[in-house]
Amino acid sequence: MNKIVYVLGAGFSIPYGIPAQKDIMKHCFEDADFLKEMKKFYKEFYLFSSKKLTKPALSKIPLEDVFSLLDRSIKSAHKYKDLTVSDFINKENILTNKIADYFESIEKDNTYISEFIDKLIKFRKESGKEDNQSIITLNWDNLIDKYIQNKIVDDTVGLDYCMFDYSFEEQFQENKNHVPSTHLKVKGINNIKLIKLHGSINWNICHSCHKVYINKKKISNEFKCKSCNVNLEKFMISPTFMKEFQTNHIKNIWQNAFIDLSEAKHIVFVGYSFPLADFEFKILLSRALKKESDIKITVVDYKNQDTSKSTVFKELRERYESFFGTNVEFSDKGIVNYIEEKMDNDLKGIYNEF
Repeated sequence: MNKIVYVLGAGFSIPYGIPAQKDIMKHCFEDADFLKEMKKFYKEFYLFSSKKLTKPALSKIPLEDVFSLLDRSIKSAHKYKDLTVSDFINKENILTNKIADYFESIEKDNTYISEFIDKLIKFRKESGKEDNQSIITLNWDNLIDKYIQNKIVDDTVGLDYCMFDYSFEEQFQENKNHVPSTHLKVKGINNIKLIKLHGSINWNICHSCHKVYINKKKISNEFKCKSCNVNLEKFMISPTFMKEFQTNHIKNIWQNAFIDLSEAKHIVFVGYSFPLADFEFKILLSRALKKESDIKITVVDYKNQDTSKSTVFKELRERYESFFGTNVEFSDKGIVNYIEEKMDNDLKGIYNEF
């Protein structure tokens, strides 16, 4: 099958105003109460003197480091100094909720995302029954989700998360129009695949019956599952070096990503730096792609670069070429330029082959 797959990294959302992962905590610490709460936790683990527990110093601690400490402590089920497992779970929930709140506070209208989604919806409708495109994202934010949902004006197109999802509105606000992602194609609806490998800030899960509730915005933890009366929790895989992918929903999502990548004739990486911490995704790529396959790889940097001077871009090129070889096309003029100047040709290239 001829298929185009867009892989979105954090850089895709940066022009919108969502910061890179290394800058997230700096923005979250603008909340004085949150900063005070996290200072207590950091003081237990890090060797800061009380005088050096400053916002700039704490902001420099990598998010992966913080989540890895939390996850390791929760999984070991051991008390650490004065902190119990319940304390670690509470801190992880506070941290996750704060990041979700910060993402939700960013409200901008960016034409590049609107144009990106418009082109994909148009291409999907023209493809008919053929499933020739998908978006794979490693981001938590629900930026793409909201744009797709806002663009869908009739029942001919539906947002497909590649899992059996429940509508938050349907369950709690009696909106009966939701069709689960896994039923879209059966009902003849053109599905726009959005495969979120690390979950999303607008997904909540019941850990009793494992229902996943979807909303356009972040769901409060105060809501309880309609079936079990158990508190809903965020369904996000934290940026830790010990990521857990054992939930059946996540397994299905990753399996769908594997299928789409294995069927792809063209993979376009947009704003994705190919970081070392994403070794699970690299394994997925290695499994899905065959060395002898005639596949096109395009890498789109998130902003216009002077490639003759950019050390960052040279390192990006080295990371991709060390994995895919030298047959990689690099687009260094930024996301907006790619959408305006090159995206139509890439989609036509797939359309003309099926």
